Amino acid sequence: MELLQQQLSALIPAGELSHRQGNFLQHLVGVYEILLAWGCSEKICAAGLFHSIYGTEYFGTSLVNDEYRGDIQNLIGPESEALVYAFCRLGRNDIVSALNKQTDSDTFTLSEVISEAKQTITRQQIQQLLSIEMANLLEQLSEFDKSPAIMMWRLWQAAKVGAEISENHPIHLQDALSESQERDALLSYHQAIKQNASNPEQARALLNKCVSLNGVVGEVQLLLAAILLDEGEYAAAISYSCKGCLLLRQWACPWDKRLPLSDWLGIGERITKLASLGATNINLWPRMCQTLNNA
Repeated sequence: MELLQQQLSALIPAGELSHRQGNFLQHLVGVYEILLAWGCSEKICAAGLFHSIYGTEYFGTSLVNDEYRGDIQNLIGPESEALVYAFCRLGRNDIVSALNKQTDSDTFTLSEVISEAKQTITRQQIQQLLSIEMANLLEQLSEFDKSPAIMMWRLWQAAKVGAEISENHPIHLQDALSESQERDALLSYHQAIKQNASNPEQARALLNKCVSLNGVVGEVQLLLAAILLDEGEYAAAISYSCKGCLLLRQWACPWDKRLPLSDWLGIGERITKLASLGATNINLWPRMCQTLNNA
């Protein structure tokens, strides 16, 4: 797949286009790496690497014209290219709605967003497109300061209607997440960090509320571990830290993008090490708040 990435960067000037978290080439590779970490098939991962090169309803820049579809098919295979083309041409809401319909049909006819031309697509292809969309949303969406955005409920929506993802995906650890749940969880998260750096007890209550609403976010587990470390609850700190790192690795992308994935994992490893040594006077929680608030 490294060769495919090299061919992609040579084929299109994606590295020259800005994107939410960097440049467009970084976004394409990021989506591919998330899908790979989720255990998706090679076909889905390859489609994820090229997922929006024809332009989409949200990303209007077309990097490759339709006349070059054959070249893309030769690079990633016809099945992967078909997914790419469908991802670019069909509306995301239409894709989700198709699987919400109570029908036994394995094929659906959907209208393209711009041309309104008809595409026939199979149920399995829709399920595979939804897994790509999950990775696409997770990789790029955040607030302007890279703090978490309201978007994870959309991943649950995709999973609920049948996105093709592994049984080991962390989304299966929680039955449902509504938009209002996510909003309340995020409010508690922000309040804990912004208002309670000097009040770990209140911050702990707010972070626990966040966990009760959205229990599969690794960053929250690590912040709780930092508070527990400072309070000398070493066994609990190790437990939360290990769980937080596991969730982050399973998602393969941070929810709170103010720190890169490697930094979050480094924090977790440091908490585990300090807790195993019984370290005191660390004051990690207020320093974590300062780092995130100033990122």
